[in-house]
Amino acid sequence: DWERIQIGGSLTSQDSAAHGWGTGATPALSQYVLGLQPTAPGFRTWRVDPAPYGLQWAQGQVPTAQGPLASRWQLGAGQRSFKLTVVAPGGTSGEVDVPELGSPRTIYRDGRIAWRDGRVARGIRALESGGYVEFQSGSGTHTYGWH
Repeated sequence: DWERIQIGGSLTSQDSAAHGWGTGATPALSQYVLGLQPTAPGFRTWRVDPAPYGLQWAQGQVPTAQGPLASRWQLGAGQRSFKLTVVAPGGTSGEVDVPELGSPRTIYRDGRIAWRDGRVARGIRALESGGYVEFQSGSGTHTYGWH
C-alpha cells in the first residue's frame, strides 16, 4: 500500500493508514528527502533542497493549486555524480539547491554549464551557500547535475 495523505490531512478510501507512522512520514519525506518546501502559500513560490545523505535516489511530488511540483534525484556510486530533475507548474517559481557534497563542482543545468569554479554562468542566477549551489528557477522541467 502507498502511504499518503490528502491536502489538509484527510484520508480517502484509496489511502492507507495501516501503519502508525505512515501519514506522518509522508510530509517529512517530501520536505526533507525530496526537498520540496513551500516558501509562499500554495507553493506559488517554492524551494527544492534535497538531502541525499545515505540514499542513492528519491522521487516524488506534492500537489499544488497550479499542478504538481516534482523532484527526482540520483546520487552516483562513490558520490561521483548527482542528477536532480525538478518539474514545476506554470505560474510558480523557486529555488533549486544542488548539493556539492564536500567538493567544488561544475554544475550543469539542462545540459549546459551553469556553475564552474565558484562562478555562475551568464544568464543564470545562483550563489553558493552551506555546501549547496542555490539556483533561481521558474516553471517547467529543469535538470541539474554534476559528474
